[in-house]
Amino acid sequence: MEKRGPKRRQEAAHLSCELCRERKVKCDKLDPCTNCSSAGVICVPVRRPRLPRGAHAQRLRRISPEDPEAPIQIDIASPADAGTIADDDLKERIRRLEALVDSMRSSNHVSKQLIKNFQTNKDQEAQDTIESTLNRIDEDSLLIKGPRVHPSDGGLRILGLSGSSSPETGWASIIEDREVSMQLCQVYLLNVDPVIKILHRPSLEKWMLEGQRYLGLPEGHAAVESLGAAICYVAATSLTETQSWARFHTTKSSIVARARRACETTLEKSSPLLSPDVTTLQAFVLYLVARRSEDPSRAVWTLMAFAVRIAKALDLPRGIDDNFFGQQMRKRLWLAICLLDFQTSLSQPSEPLITVAEATSLFSPPRHINDSDFDPTTSHDIPDREGLTDTTFSLVSHHVQAAGRLLNFEPSVKDDGSRQQHVQNFEQRTLRLLLYCDPESTPYAWFTWHRIQCFVSGARLSAIRPLIHQHGGHPIPILDANEGTSILSLALNILEKVQLVHTDPRGEGFRWFVTVPWQPLAIAISECYICQDRSLVQRAWPIVEAAFQQHEATVSGSSKAISITLERLMCRVRGKLLPSLELSRPGEDLALVTEAPISTSPQKVDPLVFSLDSPLLIAGQEQLLDADQSWAAWEEVIASLHYDETGRADMFLS
Repeated sequence: MEKRGPKRRQEAAHLSCELCRERKVKCDKLDPCTNCSSAGVICVPVRRPRLPRGAHAQRLRRISPEDPEAPIQIDIASPADAGTIADDDLKERIRRLEALVDSMRSSNHVSKQLIKNFQTNKDQEAQDTIESTLNRIDEDSLLIKGPRVHPSDGGLRILGLSGSSSPETGWASIIEDREVSMQLCQVYLLNVDPVIKILHRPSLEKWMLEGQRYLGLPEGHAAVESLGAAICYVAATSLTETQSWARFHTTKSSIVARARRACETTLEKSSPLLSPDVTTLQAFVLYLVARRSEDPSRAVWTLMAFAVRIAKALDLPRGIDDNFFGQQMRKRLWLAICLLDFQTSLSQPSEPLITVAEATSLFSPPRHINDSDFDPTTSHDIPDREGLTDTTFSLVSHHVQAAGRLLNFEPSVKDDGSRQQHVQNFEQRTLRLLLYCDPESTPYAWFTWHRIQCFVSGARLSAIRPLIHQHGGHPIPILDANEGTSILSLALNILEKVQLVHTDPRGEGFRWFVTVPWQPLAIAISECYICQDRSLVQRAWPIVEAAFQQHEATVSGSSKAISITLERLMCRVRGKLLPSLELSRPGEDLALVTEAPISTSPQKVDPLVFSLDSPLLIAGQEQLLDADQSWAAWEEVIASLHYDETGRADMFLS
C-alpha cells in the first residue's frame, strides 16, 4: 500500500456563522453576516479548519488522544465511496420510516392526526438526514474558543421566560477573566458612568478593580454577578471600533456578543422579576441601556414595562427606610428609569409609561455632589455642591425629561405663556448647573457643556413645535423668536451639536449615547422646503443631508413610520432644492448631498402612514404666510406619524 505523505495543517477558514448553521440558511460569511444583521441578532462567526463531511466525520481523530489541544488529523477517503455510504444510509432510514408509517395505517386505533404527524416526522427526518450527510460535524472537536450562540429570544431569557432549564455557564467566562473585566470596568467609568449615573464610583472601583466585596454582599451572589456582567455589557457597547482594537485587539461586535450573552445568563440566574434586591434592578436597567445602544428594534421599549413595574414594586422613588447612601442609589436608579422610559417612548413614538407627576412633583432628584463625598456608611445629609460634579449630567437629563413631559404630556399646559414659562424654568435650572464649569478642562466637562446647549435649543423648539397632533383644532401660535433663533436655526443647532460629538476627539467616549433625534431632523427638512432665505438653506442642507444619512445608519430600525416619513420628506425636498442649490453653489460643499441615495420605491411606503400619490400640505400653501406654511408643514409630519387618537411624544431628547 502506498505510504501516506506528511499532512499539512489546514488554515482556519471563515465558515457559516452559528445562527445561520442552526437555521440551515446560506451564510454570506461576512462579519456580521447579512442574515443576522437583517434579523437584528448577534452574529458569532466561526473560524476553524474545515472538517470532513458525511461518513468521513466518523474517522476524525486526534494525533494524541491525551492532548485535547493537539492538531486534528483527518483521513480522507474517495468521493465515490462517501457518496455510496451516504446514499445507502439515507435509503435505509427512509425505508424504516415508511415501513413504520404503513404499519400504523393498518391499525384501527391510530387516529388520522397521528398518521399525519408521523408522515411529517418522516419528511423532516429525511430532510435532516440529507443535511447531516452533507454537513456532519463533531461538536466536541470544534476549535473555536467561546460558547455557542443560540437564536435570539428577544430578551425573554433574562426574565426567566426563555424555557432554558440550565443557564450556559460558559458565557460567564468574560466576567471570570479578570483582565478583561477590569478593562471593561475602566471603560464603564470613562464612557458610561458620567452620563448614566446609577452606581457609586468608589464602591465599584474597590469591587471590580481591587477585588474587594461589593457593599458587603457575599462573593458569588447572583445579584452581584448580574451587575458585573451588565457593567461589562454596557461598557462593550460604548466602545468605538478604534477603542476595541486598542484595548482588546478584536472587533467591537465580538466583545459585545460575549458580554451580552454573559449578561443575559447571569440575569436569568438572578431572576429580576422576583428579586427584592435593588442591585438586580440596577443590572437590569444597565442591560436595557446597553441593549438600546446596539439594538434599534422595539425590544427595549417592550422590556421597559418590566423595569417600571419592578421599580414601583420596590418603592424605588421614596426609599424612606434607607440611609443617605441607600436613598441616593434609589433616586439615581429611578432617575435613570425615567430617562430610559422617556427615550424609548420617543423612538416609537408613544407616550411614556411613567406619568408627569411620578417623574417630577412626586420625586426629589438626587444630590448634586461627587461620589467621593459619601460612602455606604454615610447617614447624615450632604448639601449640594456648586460647579461640575459627578451627577451634573444626570441632573441635567432629569430636568430635560421633566420639561419634555410638561410641554407635551400635561393637558393643563396649553397656552403660550405657560409653555414659555416652563422653557425659561428649564433653562435657569440647567444653566445654574454649569456655573464654574470649564468646558476645556475635561472631556466630560466639554460634553456636558455642549449637550446642555443642545437641550436648551431643543426645549425652545419643543415649545414652538410640540408633538401634539391638532385634530381639527387651531394650531399653537408661534412664539416670538429673537434674531438668530428661528425654527430652522434651532433645529440646525441641535443637528450640529450631535455632529460635533461624533467628530471631535473629546466626544469619542460619549458617541454611543448620542444619536440623531428624528424630530429636529424632520423640522429641518420641512423648513428647508418653505424657507425663503436661500443663504440659510444653502448652509443648512449639507447639515441636514449628513444628519439624515447618520440617522438612517444608526436608528432607522426603531420605527418604520419614522423612517418612511423622513425618507418621503427627503425625496420631496431634494426634488425641489437640488437643482437650485447646484446652480448656486456647485462643488465640494454639495458632495455629500449629491452622493446621498434617493429611494422612492413604492413597496417601502406604508399606505396608512403616507401615500405616494398625495402631495404634502406644504406643496399647496403658497398663499399662506410663512408662519402658516411652517405650521402646516409640521402638522403634515405629525399627521403622517400619529393617525390614531393617542399617539403623542416629545421631541428633543435623543
